[in-house]
Formats: sequence, C-alpha cells, structure tokens
Amino acid sequence: MKYQSKIHKKHVTLYQAGCGTRRNYKGYLFTNHSWFEQYPLSYFVYDPPILVENLLDWGLCDQGISYMESGGIHHAMTVVGQENYRNVADILEEWRNGWASTLVPLVGEGVKLLTPTRSRLLIFSRAGWIDEFKDYRKGYVSLDDVDECFLAVEDPERKKHIKGKDMCASLHWQHVVGGSPVSPGSREITRKIGQAIYKAVAPLEEVLPTEHYALVAWRPIDELDIIDPLEATDRSPLDEALEFLLGSTGTPCQLPIFLTDN
Repeated sequence: MKYQSKIHKKHVTLYQAGCGTRRNYKGYLFTNHSWFEQYPLSYFVYDPPILVENLLDWGLCDQGISYMESGGIHHAMTVVGQENYRNVADILEEWRNGWASTLVPLVGEGVKLLTPTRSRLLIFSRAGWIDEFKDYRKGYVSLDDVDECFLAVEDPERKKHIKGKDMCASLHWQHVVGGSPVSPGSREITRKIGQAIYKAVAPLEEVLPTEHYALVAWRPIDELDIIDPLEATDRSPLDEALEFLLGSTGTPCQLPIFLTDN
C-alpha cells in the first residue's frame, strides 16, 4: 500500500451506537475512552448550555461537519441528529459507556487541519436548551449517576442552577423521551441507546419542554479512523481516501490515521 508507513492498524470490537455501526471506508473522528476515565463528565459538558438562536451564525447546518479556527487551533462542529440521538443525554451517556466516534466526510481541507488532542469536536443539539427550566427544576428527580449541577461546588452560579434561576446541564436527564418506566406512576425511566443503557427522567406531563438549539458538550479528537473490512477485495475506496488525506495535493492530514476492521 502506497501510504503504509503513515497509517496504523488496529482491531476494534464491534459496537452498536445510537446511529448504528460504522460503515466501510468511511472516516470517523475518534476519542479514546481514557479521557472519560481520567475526567468526570462535567469536564466535557457546557453548564449552562450555550443557546444558539441561529445555526448560520456559527457556520452550522442540520447535518454534517463544520470547522472553525480559534487561537491557531482548528476545531470541528456537528449538530447531532435527533433521529438517532433524540435526547442530549443519549450522546453523553454513549461517551460515558465507552464510545465516542463521529462520521466525518473525507472532503475539503478542514478535516486535514485537525490536530490530535488539541482539536475539539463541539456538539450541538436541537434539544440542548429548554425554556421551562424552572418547572423542571421544581419537578427534579434525583439520579444516582448524575449530579444535580455540573458546576463545581464552590462556583457561585451553582446555587442559581439548583434554585431554577438558570438552565442547567443536569436537566438534560430530566426530559428524556423514549425510555421505559422503572415503576408504575414514576417518572424515572431506563433508556437504551445503542449498547448504552442509562437511568433518566421522563418529561413532565403538564409542562412539555420547548426546546432550542444549544452547544452542549465537546470532546478531544485523538485520531481519524477509516473502516477497512477484512473481507474486502476491492481496495479502491480505501486508496481514494488515503490519496485525499495523504496525497501530494493539498495539506496532508495532521491526525493519526487508523485502519480499523469495525
């Protein structure tokens, strides 16, 4: 293979994510799970979420990957699709469960300008902000694995969140759609998204949330994975991807490239 010295290979245990399994010869921005073992979830969550009134102001669209530059570092941005991740908690629990991989189109220079561990993937959701945060704080149901606020205990803004005076990231778990009741008459539910299973709380029956786009979380980008099926005989799609990423035209990809079987 022409670029063999510049790529790595590894086996990845097949994982069923909320958006399914990874597709042959496609590229994925991958974050090692060690980040989520080293740091609590609060490290990666925006609390409060950053309300986005117009996606175009951020250079975003409803699907795909966009790019931005800040302080000389390039970052990727994506709006998670609600058809696969209806709730903000879905994507965060998937990370905590050990899987942080996002499809990235292998076109344009943006993906090639990302740098390992320094570049971030910013996660936006159309359910990232609710107007009725005061009502949801009043009806708050405690969960063992979710803090009542993601801000540090000494942060003076934490009290405002707990008193319902501001939107709080912990409320992402308080209006979760698509779960199964833990017991009759209880709002506490169990939600399954891909292989991740977590506890959450169903929306209030009397106060349905009014949702808006918001920036909800980020994660570092460690590598670019390309799915290379072991049984494949036609290698041309892989050759085309590597030619784009490492070829003589344009900027060569800065991220480590891993060929994985899943």
